[in-house]
Amino acid sequence: MGISSNISWCDSTWNPWQGCHKVSQGCKNCYMFTDKARYGQQPDIVVRSKDATFYAPLEWEKQATLTREPHRVFTCSWSDFFIEEADAWRPSALLIMARTPHLTYQILTKRPERIQIAIDQWNAAYHGGVPGWPFPNVWLGVSVENQATADERIPWLLKTPAALRFVSYEPALGPVDFTKVCLSDGDFLGPYLHSLGLDTCLDWIICGGESGSRARPCNLAWLRSVVKQCQAAGVACFVKQLGSKPYEEYPPASVLGAPARPLRLAGGESTVALQRNTCCRRHSTLHGAVTNVTVVLEPYLWHTFSACVSGARYGACKGFLNLADVPGMHEAAW
Repeated sequence: MGISSNISWCDSTWNPWQGCHKVSQGCKNCYMFTDKARYGQQPDIVVRSKDATFYAPLEWEKQATLTREPHRVFTCSWSDFFIEEADAWRPSALLIMARTPHLTYQILTKRPERIQIAIDQWNAAYHGGVPGWPFPNVWLGVSVENQATADERIPWLLKTPAALRFVSYEPALGPVDFTKVCLSDGDFLGPYLHSLGLDTCLDWIICGGESGSRARPCNLAWLRSVVKQCQAAGVACFVKQLGSKPYEEYPPASVLGAPARPLRLAGGESTVALQRNTCCRRHSTLHGAVTNVTVVLEPYLWHTFSACVSGARYGACKGFLNLADVPGMHEAAW
């Protein structure tokens, strides 16, 4: 069903329009620009896709109705759903989403300040016979790469009604504290993550390092911190990949002043030396990125959090893997 995807947290991708503009450092090595150039196309020109692509989810819905299997659709993987050039096409795309309730749409944006514009468009264009916003089958998310972009984009997301709110912290280019209290125009006061069960919070976090030949380094301490923050708040976390240039600070640089020690990548596989643990698994790679994160890194255990990936609806995404239940894992290691 649909266009299959190598992105591990979705089943398919749907691009009702294509093309984008870089807005922050996280966009620097965007795969869309590379792929478009390979096809001889201009990545910075936003164009509507042909009808066969634009209306494809209507056919996918017929299959989903028969199979009753969860199907997650990453929307606008080659653009931004809320990009300004798509304003004329967006109401029609939203109508398709409204008429395909057996598909779950995952929308990631770096332009969350424009989400309300899209909602207003929808409310003005359609009345009766279609659901109001928020749609129960649409997850809204923002992409962040460091604390500055998190503080800029997450408050906009949290002020927007959504069936589920998530963050893609990838590529991780700096540490992010998701437990901080953020003030945004006086409208939002509270941590991005919490365990109070309130509506205004994040439900899912995806994190990972950057892949590709031009990847920037990812400090594994940043990812460990996010996993721990999510565990403490009861929020699902999916560690997608460690990236092409993961590195360790071991012993901790803050204590001993030791230089960062990169993980050695050779022969297409990680060759992490394991000295303190007996568990050792070989790791698959995608474009040089360490993608199998079920691996012990001295003295920490990494595990892919699959609670959100296995469920298609809001309730299935509230769980998380309890690290204390993993053999060999103990609080002291964190």
